[in-house]
Amino acid sequence: MSVALLLKLCKWLVIAPGEYYRPRSIYTVYIYFWRFLSVASASFYVFGVLTDPSFEGLIFSVRILDSISIALITASTLCTTWKCALATNILQHLQLYDAKENSRGVTLGLVLVHFIFIATKIAGDASLSMSIGLLPGAKIVQYYIFRDIQWYMQTIAVFLVTIIASKFKMMFEELNASLQNPANKNDRVPDPILIARKRYNQLADLVDEFNDVFGTTILFSVLFTMAMAVLSIHKAIVFTLFIENDPGKLWIILASTFWTIVVTLQALVLAGCCSAMDKEALKTEKICYSLLNDASVRFKKNTEDVYISELSILAQLINCRRPSVSAAGFFKVNFEMMGFIATTVTSDTIVTLQCLIESTKM
Repeated sequence: MSVALLLKLCKWLVIAPGEYYRPRSIYTVYIYFWRFLSVASASFYVFGVLTDPSFEGLIFSVRILDSISIALITASTLCTTWKCALATNILQHLQLYDAKENSRGVTLGLVLVHFIFIATKIAGDASLSMSIGLLPGAKIVQYYIFRDIQWYMQTIAVFLVTIIASKFKMMFEELNASLQNPANKNDRVPDPILIARKRYNQLADLVDEFNDVFGTTILFSVLFTMAMAVLSIHKAIVFTLFIENDPGKLWIILASTFWTIVVTLQALVLAGCCSAMDKEALKTEKICYSLLNDASVRFKKNTEDVYISELSILAQLINCRRPSVSAAGFFKVNFEMMGFIATTVTSDTIVTLQCLIESTKM
């Protein structure tokens, strides 16, 4: 039920088309309307940040980084809506698997984690409001509302990605359990291996479809994470070292801290779910070779050759197809990705800090 409600929300946010593989004409119009709204709101936000007098208190580098971040998050949402019709096959498997009891706890856990993200984000926005003395109806509020709408849509898309990756992990766990099932170790006919091979192929196809639909979304989400981390650290450095006697200084630093926490935790959860799926998929290969080593012990000679032949085909298949979540082919989504993010953010922060120091000397 929890995932079904999520998919209903995804349908209205044009992340998934619901039960229709080809969206009906009314829904197609709605898709284009949402895409137009995303691009228009991003353009409006960038125009406001760069030209509106309300933002004159921010130095130009902060405004540029802010514009880059909204461009990346808009690209993420547009890539999701552009391929929403292709997600039907994946989501049908997801809904079927959600009926299993062992998936409920994972879903609820991810729901709780993302509520924490949203609460932290709201705290960051409240701190930002306090820093610049925003009141309901103030002109600058309209720009941040458009940015936040994009962020909440991107958060739901990332939440759906983590849910699907967690379900894939459970499917691989189920496959590995069937290979290790003691009831299958006495079979004289290698039916369990044939079933496992077919199941592995299906899972690999699903992961490939998943990468095709959500790969670019993940890529731009990771780039947005890096841009927001650099922007937040940049703001904190600027207001800590270069701006004095600003009544909103403490609130700006606090808002930057909240934003850094949100994007870092979001990237960690995404990397953790995808890394867990990778480990479970690699475990299938280890089980397969372990079964090959034990084949001569468990089977009589007349069935051993057939069993080893089928098991060898499965091992070759696993070597040829190693399913893993990919960010549009640029990199694999796992904990190694966090090292890439940390390195990029650190180097960009050092460069921006050097530029700030040079500009103050001039």
